[in-house]
Amino acid sequence: MSRNITLAVALAVFIMLQIFPLPGGAQAWRPDFVLLLAIYVTQRRLTAYAVELACLAGLLLDIVYGGILGKHAIAFGLSIYLLRGLRTRLQHSRMYHDIMLAFLLTVLSQVLLYSVNTLTRESMSSAWIIYPAFTAALFWPLVSLTLDRLITPPEV
Repeated sequence: MSRNITLAVALAVFIMLQIFPLPGGAQAWRPDFVLLLAIYVTQRRLTAYAVELACLAGLLLDIVYGGILGKHAIAFGLSIYLLRGLRTRLQHSRMYHDIMLAFLLTVLSQVLLYSVNTLTRESMSSAWIIYPAFTAALFWPLVSLTLDRLITPPEV
């Protein structure tokens, strides 16, 4: 399967994971799966248009949620833009560096989403900003290793 088709299928699966209903308490702990995919694409240099892909994925998520258009696009785009600026310094990072990076970028994204929600007077608890970052850090090795196996061709 080609890399672009695999990324499109992964994006569809991650959007479904993002919108899949969870019980009340677990909803606050849901990681930003789409942001994790954008981080993976940026770190592995799978496309030169990582920021645009993150914005488009965030816009698709906004359309699916039916809320304010562009809030996820802005949060994901700015997070990936920051990651692209740091990419040369993080070129040969280890897994625990990647976990911390996923945590920090998810915190940044959640703070941006909280800011937009506050400006538009939507209710969102500020105490729950950090919860998705913890689960994103826990899910990062699984996401990274799974996508490595799916996207990277096996060596002969």
